Amino acid sequence: MPTLQNRNNNDKTGEAAKNRFTNGQMATHDPYPKPKSDNPTSKGYGTFIVGLAISALLGLGLGYLYFLYQQNQAATGQALNPVGDNTSQSTDAATDDLENSGDLTAINPSAAQTTATPLPAPQTLNLQVNHPNGSVMQLRGITFAEDSSTVELAVTNNSRNPIKLNDNQDMVLRDDLGNQYNLVPAPENPELVVQPGTTLDGEFVFLGQIPPSASSLTLTTNDRSGGNQANTSNPKMVTANIPLQGQ
Repeated sequence: MPTLQNRNNNDKTGEAAKNRFTNGQMATHDPYPKPKSDNPTSKGYGTFIVGLAISALLGLGLGYLYFLYQQNQAATGQALNPVGDNTSQSTDAATDDLENSGDLTAINPSAAQTTATPLPAPQTLNLQVNHPNGSVMQLRGITFAEDSSTVELAVTNNSRNPIKLNDNQDMVLRDDLGNQYNLVPAPENPELVVQPGTTLDGEFVFLGQIPPSASSLTLTTNDRSGGNQANTSNPKMVTANIPLQGQ
């Protein structure tokens, strides 16, 4: 049978080939080459490790030398100024004690100078001055601040013509020590004009602090430019001996 014969031939041929492969081929093959022990990569890695170790040792050595240098410098400074640290600590301790006690005068002598100057007590008054031209000035009260004094005043013009109370910016307040305090003029009426038959009533501010040693004040209208004539338009009216009372 042709088909079977061919298969057997093929089987024999395959078996022979198998025998040849088994008996001869593997025995005659050379083994794969082994890796060389002098690989450049492994050499570079070892060199890198050695370099790191040397660098670490150098860093430790330099750090230790710097530490010894600092210790030497500190010892030299203490030898030159052995009491310097104790003095500083004593000063700091004294400062802390003074601050805790609330007494700063020893640290800052100017602190005692910042104490506010006592001011006179507010005054309620009923003082009146009549002028020959018919004008009447009534002083009703006065209060005091650290930089000014405020006078409550009413002036009635009973004449036929307008009058001025601050014609030459000379409505002033004076104390018995000779100190003068100038009026702060109103922007809308700096000369303090009072029309006939009307009353100017308001608060008038004078710049400056009244010293505690002063005992009285004097208020004057038109101090330099005023007159006492019946027909004057700048009446000079003086309210003297305004008492001052302490706080």
